[in-house]
Amino acid sequence: MGFPSLFVRKMRWSLTAWGYLFFISPVLIALYFSFFYLHPFLATDQTVQGEVLVVDGWLSDSSLQEAAVFFNQGNYQYLIVTGGPISRGSYLSPYKTYAELGAATLRGIGFEKNKLYLSIPAPVIKDRTFATALSVKETIKSLPAPVSAIDVYTEGIHARRSLMLYELAFGDALRIGVTSAETKHYDAQEWWKSSAGVRQVINESIAYLYARFIFTPPLTAES
Repeated sequence: MGFPSLFVRKMRWSLTAWGYLFFISPVLIALYFSFFYLHPFLATDQTVQGEVLVVDGWLSDSSLQEAAVFFNQGNYQYLIVTGGPISRGSYLSPYKTYAELGAATLRGIGFEKNKLYLSIPAPVIKDRTFATALSVKETIKSLPAPVSAIDVYTEGIHARRSLMLYELAFGDALRIGVTSAETKHYDAQEWWKSSAGVRQVINESIAYLYARFIFTPPLTAES
């Protein structure tokens, strides 16, 4: 009886250099487009030059100042500031919502009060942008003149999702446009080189995919 064998020879398939390239190429292409095209896709600019400019009240002071300049350079008649409850510091501040805070900031830099309106959405724990759009829809009904189109002024990569959700909230009632304020937290051209850029782009990409493929508006929003 011979000594038992400790090794066995088996045939094994393995990838060639071309095989590795074939399977890795889609990943490399996806990374390339993510680095150079994802941010511009999310931070879209599609203005329609309507009668109303809708501004997110949570924008920075400098962005709100830029929004006022944008308003004056356009053919807008009214500016609606939006925003729900302030999540931090509300006990110390006379302003309880971002709409109130944003409006106060705009008044502080000299914006005309008779053109300024507030839209404060009901407090929600999710789908805040859609709730804001519904609130703006109601606010527009109270304006003294008819409105055929609006532009939403928001920050950077929030623009694409804002446009989609406003269009969903308004339906065919109005034409909706959007413009994105310059991002102040990171370099938009090289967003992957900062933690703030990576974090915000990933979070907004996930939020956009959720809104695009999963989110369903409540039945009450269709009225």
